[in-house]
Amino acid sequence: LRFRTRAYRRAAEKWEVAEVVLEVFYKLLRDYEPQLEDFVDQFVELQGEEIIAYKPPGFSLMYHLLNESPMLELALSLLEEGVKQLDTYAPFPGKKHLEKAVQHCLALLNLTLQKENLFMDLLRESQLALIVSPLEQLLQGINPRTKKADNVVNIARYLYHGNTNPELAFESAKILCCISCNSNIQIKLVGDFTHDQGVSQKLMAGFVECLDSEDTEEFVRLEEGSELEKKLAGIRHETRIHILNLLITSLERNPPNLALYLLGFELKKPVSTTNLQDPGVLGCPRTCLHAILNILEKGTEGRTGPAVAVRESPQLAELCYQVIYQLCACSDTSGPTMRYLRTSQDFLFSQLQHLPFSNKEYEMSMLNQMSWLMKTASIELRVTSLNRQRSHTQRLLHLLLDDMPVKPYSDGEGGIEDENRSVSGFLYFDTATKVRR
Repeated sequence: LRFRTRAYRRAAEKWEVAEVVLEVFYKLLRDYEPQLEDFVDQFVELQGEEIIAYKPPGFSLMYHLLNESPMLELALSLLEEGVKQLDTYAPFPGKKHLEKAVQHCLALLNLTLQKENLFMDLLRESQLALIVSPLEQLLQGINPRTKKADNVVNIARYLYHGNTNPELAFESAKILCCISCNSNIQIKLVGDFTHDQGVSQKLMAGFVECLDSEDTEEFVRLEEGSELEKKLAGIRHETRIHILNLLITSLERNPPNLALYLLGFELKKPVSTTNLQDPGVLGCPRTCLHAILNILEKGTEGRTGPAVAVRESPQLAELCYQVIYQLCACSDTSGPTMRYLRTSQDFLFSQLQHLPFSNKEYEMSMLNQMSWLMKTASIELRVTSLNRQRSHTQRLLHLLLDDMPVKPYSDGEGGIEDENRSVSGFLYFDTATKVRR
């Protein structure tokens, strides 16, 4: 089908054609499960002759999407054109059809990423003379239209449209979460995401906007509201989960990695020299760290109960606490993170005063939340006691032991140099106990 070159009677017809064709491709690949017999030539008799039978359509789609084929190039060009059109925020003929076409296209890439390991394992086992490459590597290739390796950047740009097109942001976050598991790709992604300052700021804003979405797990289960509202709320919630899992996965990689960029840490200087600030202070943008802290702070102003997310989005809160712990437990990020949480946010005190969390319906999630929070508190107590920051250590201990009223905290003891010097001496990153979703 000459999709890009044929003449259309109506401007919208181009996107109508793209939508229905990609929907067929999506359904064929969704229903396909790679099997060993797919990789062995089967013969059928036709008019007295034996000929090689056609492979299942899902097999052909996988093969084309795991190669630098015209089909993959067309899919990536459609994603590029789609995000450019959406970035104009102007109505145009066939806009709804374009959005659905892009959604099917992103879903196709997601399905390919999910099935590629099994497909490639069976291909090696069968010794069939076919050459394929992992899709995450193909996405790093050069875009022939821009002469840049910007395919993943184009996919990430859909996060910026999460408010108006939550399905596109969900599929985009899912792809990014999947490909972020590769250490080599992490370094390249950081370069691609930060190469252009304008694009970098927009990508950051897209991630933050998705995390700032306020739909909760509880709302998805409520009887009030239409089915569409509940479906969109569920999609937005899952998008936040994928972004947090991306941060958790990335923090396990050596710097520079995607999480350090999204959380506002230095990439061109040593990570430990970062000076985290509130949004707008010294030109600091709002980052994913600010969004995560905002999630965990809502509802903690008084002593009425823990954060709203702890009660209404327990899985989300659990992953947020895990990200905070990972930042505090890593020697590179511990100093800047704990200093910011202590002096600007008073984070630990405001969270610990609501322990223990209690919700019988989500008991395991509550235990995990408290576990990450207490681990973070133990690091803080260790650091402040080593640096002789007695007032802060005593304040937290009094709160935990509940043996006397607490006083407002002022950080007048110890210094940044002492803190940085002592942090790396005892911290280690405990990954064995992580709870992953």
